[in-house]
Amino acid sequence: IFEEAAHVIVVNEAAREEFLEKYPSCPPGRISVITNGFDPADFAHVTAEPRFLEGGLLHLTVTGHVETMFDLMPFFEAVRRIVESDAGDRALLRIEFVGTKRQPRYDAWIAGHGLGDVIRFHAYVPHADSVQFLADSQVLMLCMTPVKEYGAVKILGKMCEYLYTRKPVLALTIPGVTSRILERAGVGTTVDPNDVDAMEAVLRRYLAEFRAGTLR
Repeated sequence: IFEEAAHVIVVNEAAREEFLEKYPSCPPGRISVITNGFDPADFAHVTAEPRFLEGGLLHLTVTGHVETMFDLMPFFEAVRRIVESDAGDRALLRIEFVGTKRQPRYDAWIAGHGLGDVIRFHAYVPHADSVQFLADSQVLMLCMTPVKEYGAVKILGKMCEYLYTRKPVLALTIPGVTSRILERAGVGTTVDPNDVDAMEAVLRRYLAEFRAGTLR
């Protein structure tokens, strides 16, 4: 493709640099960057009052697809530690996956630990409703496979919508393009998705801030 295409478009500078290094025979002028984005009009119908998620709870929400190679089990273990150690935290914390494909091993683990009321999978919804789920939530979450070819160079389209909401973003990934964007925006916390202790600490911080009314 890179040898034969008249022109190639990639979604960020990191991907462009990676391809130029991988295919040195490709002239640099043949590869351009057009970043992902969002449509502000998609948010025109959003209501300030929650429509799909209960008020008064701390909702951490993922919308859309989670890569098949991404392993949610370490994150689920961090959630389990928190809710099993404190009934008050269990009453407050909700993890929402909206339109995310379920996996039997996740369903079995969640059922086996009795966490179906805390970790919840919602069926696919129209995009307009997906945006409302973002508005109903307090923290938004990104899940990116922690290898260079995925977590370090990709920009997920949903991140652009997340940024538009100006809500805190928990990025489960490795340092890279996404972590730099979130840091520059001042809204993101990046945690290695295999570091259970670090994920538990961040979740406890969100809970403390939510209780204190300082989670902005």
